[in-house]
Order: sequence, then C-alpha cells, then structure tokens
Amino acid sequence: MEEAKLKEETAEMMEGQADHEEEELAPERIMSKKYPLSGMDAVFAVIFFAAAWLYWDLILFHRLIPESAATEGPAGLFWFSLFYTGAVLGYLAMKKKKPAAESWFWLAVLIAQSLSLVIFGDHILMGALQVLAIHGVGIYWTVSASGRLLENRTSHWVLFDVLNAGFIIPWGNFLRLPAVWCAGVKAGAGRIRGKKEFPLKKAAAVCGGILAALACLCVVIPLLSKADSSFKTVISGMSGWLTNGWSHFWSTVFSGTALMQLVLALFTGMFLYGLVYGCVSGRRAENMTQKSLTEIRDQFRFAPAISVILVLAVLTAVYIVFLLLQAGYMFGAFFGNLPEGFSYAEYARTGFFELCQTVLVNGAVLLAINLAAKKGVCEGKAFQAAAALVCAATLLLIVMAASKMGLYITVYGLTVKRVLVSVFLLWLAIVFISALLLCFRRIPLVRIAAFSGAVLFTLLCILPVEKGIQEYNSAGNVFFPVQPCLFKECVI
Repeated sequence: MEEAKLKEETAEMMEGQADHEEEELAPERIMSKKYPLSGMDAVFAVIFFAAAWLYWDLILFHRLIPESAATEGPAGLFWFSLFYTGAVLGYLAMKKKKPAAESWFWLAVLIAQSLSLVIFGDHILMGALQVLAIHGVGIYWTVSASGRLLENRTSHWVLFDVLNAGFIIPWGNFLRLPAVWCAGVKAGAGRIRGKKEFPLKKAAAVCGGILAALACLCVVIPLLSKADSSFKTVISGMSGWLTNGWSHFWSTVFSGTALMQLVLALFTGMFLYGLVYGCVSGRRAENMTQKSLTEIRDQFRFAPAISVILVLAVLTAVYIVFLLLQAGYMFGAFFGNLPEGFSYAEYARTGFFELCQTVLVNGAVLLAINLAAKKGVCEGKAFQAAAALVCAATLLLIVMAASKMGLYITVYGLTVKRVLVSVFLLWLAIVFISALLLCFRRIPLVRIAAFSGAVLFTLLCILPVEKGIQEYNSAGNVFFPVQPCLFKECVI
C-alpha cells in the first residue's frame, strides 16, 4: 500500500513538473484559458497601433504622409478606413472567423461615405455629421463583422448593440493592447530560456567586440586622416552626414508634436484593439444577452390593454378632427391654392415644423407603448387596429408636410436644407408605412428603418447634390424668381 501510494505521488509530481515545463515552453498562453493569446495577437496589436498612428497623422499632424488634396482635412479618413477594415478582416481571418453576411452592407456604406470625403474634400454636404457617421458606422461594422450583434444582425436590440459597440466592449478591453505586448515579451523571454545556451552571453560578447572596435577606430582614424587628405575628406563627409541625420532624427522623434501624436495614437490604438479583440474573443461582449435584456424589459411592462388602447384612441380622434377641419387649408398645397392673406413662403412655413414635430411625437408614443404595454397586449386585435389608425393618421401628416415642401420648392427653388428635409420626410414615410404593415404582419421594422436611413444618408454623401440644385434652379423649374426681400422668409 505504501509503495503504491509513493508511486502515485511520484507520478503526480512528474505530471506537475511536465505541465510546468510545458507552460514555460508555451508562455504565450499566460492569459486565462478562456481568452488565450498567441504571437499573432501581438502582431495585430502592433498593426492596430499603426492604424491609430496613421489616423492622427492623416487627420492632424501629417508627419509621415505629406498633406495633399487626397489626404488633407477629413479626406484622410478614407485611407484610414481602408487600412482599418483590412486589418479587421485580416484579424478575423487569422482567428478563422467568417464575417457576418450583413456586415458587407455596412462595409459598403463605410467605404462609400469615406470615399466621398476624397471626392468632395471640404465641400461635403453633410459636414461634421458625415464625419461622425463614418466613425459610428466603422465601429458598428466591426461588431457586425465579428458576429457580436445580439441577434447576429440589426434588430430591435439595435440601441443595446450600439451601447455594446461604443462603450462596453472597447472600454472593457481598453488595456488589452499593453497586455498583449507584455504577453508577447514574456513569450519571447520564455522561448529564450528554453534554449540550451542563453543568448545574453552572446549579446554581451558582441557588445564587447563593438566597443573594442570603436576604441581602435578612435585611435586609427585620426592617424590615417593625417596621412591622407582624401581619406580625411571622406571621413569628414561621413561625420557630417551622421551628425545631421542624428539631429534630424532627434528633433523629429522627440519634438512636442511627435510626443503628442504618440500619446493620442496609443490611446486610440488601445480603443481600436480593445474593440476588435473583444468582438473576436467575446471578452466583455457577452455581458448583455437577449435573455437578460428581455427579463429586464418585462419588469417595466406595466400598462394594461385598456390604458394603451385609450391613449391611441384619443390620439386618433384628435387627428381625425384636425384633418377634417383643416382639409381644405392643409391640402391646398397639392393644387397650389393659397388661403387668403398668405404668401407662398408664409403658407409653406406655417405649420410645417409643427407637423414634423407631431410625426416624431407619434413615433415616440408608439415606441413607448410597445415597451410599456403588458406582455400580449401588442398582439391583440384592438391594439393593432388602434395602432394602425395612428400610423395612417401620421402618414397623412407626412403627406401634408411633403406637399407644403413641394409647393415651396416649386415656387422658390431648391436649397440644400430643402433637399435634406425632403429626404428626411421620405425616410419618415418609409418608417411609418413599415409600422402600418407591422400592425398586420411581422416585418423587421428596425432593419428596414436602419437600412433605408443608411442608404438615403449615403446617397446624400456621394451624389453631387449641390450641383444638381444649381442645375434645377437654372433650368427654369422655379415658378417665381426669388426676390431679395424674401430671403429672410426662407428659413429652409
């Protein structure tokens, strides 16, 4: 018995020693087993740091890449987008992950929006909003490509997907970049220790030889320079070249702007790599699940069916009365008829913004009711009928606002603001038509709204809208020429 027990303890000790030796020979797995790191993780950490450096160099500093028409201002975002998306796709391929099918749509949106910055330069139509959209789409595409959306596609959880992409995943993995670098250094040191001959002795011998050679050169070179003027000229030229090169290197690398760029690139690289690493590995990306969010949402479902239907019925009654009383006045824009005492500008502006605000309020009310109604209420026939009436009334309000805008454009011509408002009304019509259909059959309302909004916004970015406006106005399509005194009236 004692011999068997001794053999068992000896075997366990040998297994533990073998495991310890295996860990030393494979030090790249020093992180937790759930999220192991490899040497390629360290390589891609360097790549994403380079992407961050490129971002700030293109946007602000222009130390590495000189400023030109293709890279100045926001146009540099296009080249950064190409580099960043290539790095993400390469990281996914290294991890043997196939990008989600929907992610190719968002990638096309990202490239198209950033390409327009190169085409139009500082004359981009959407301005700062387009630059912000490019950043947002880039982050959302990363989560979509890695399959970390809650339903693996754009869904009614989109707000939580955005929260995950913009905050939880990147900031939860913010320190992964230095952690991967440290793991890579430890892995390299571990491999060195595993070799039979420790190479530090060789390194010390090489350094000693270099120092001895330098000492000899300090004695020999002055003597040879005195002996031959040609040799002295060559040595003087090399000395001047090395001195100037070192001075330029020191002033470039250790200047204030370089240190600032280094700090900004480090923090940006930590954000980018934290986002990509978290999306691919799942670290901090699984904190929110559909099950947990559904349980939280069910806790806030308190409104009974009678309350919900009553709210929708009151709204519907008010809209019916409004439409009946204002039918002749409001729909006069379809036929170009003006009420007495109104100019075209006054008639087009009166009530337009109020109609748009009412449409947005209706959308917020329907969303709030959908979240607050008790489970099963939204599937009831009475609720579906009441919601359908509200959607139909909202569509009529959108049609009224569109007719006013159409009359305004017919009389006074196009402007950038009028084009933007018209496109926004088109998107609202798409959303509420989808909401109306949703009352009778299951359709992906949020996906339709997100995709149509992305397509319309991207078209505004890549199409020559301002040129089209000028051609439309100069082609004689304007009913009345704009008088200087009316410019103040033209708010939009």
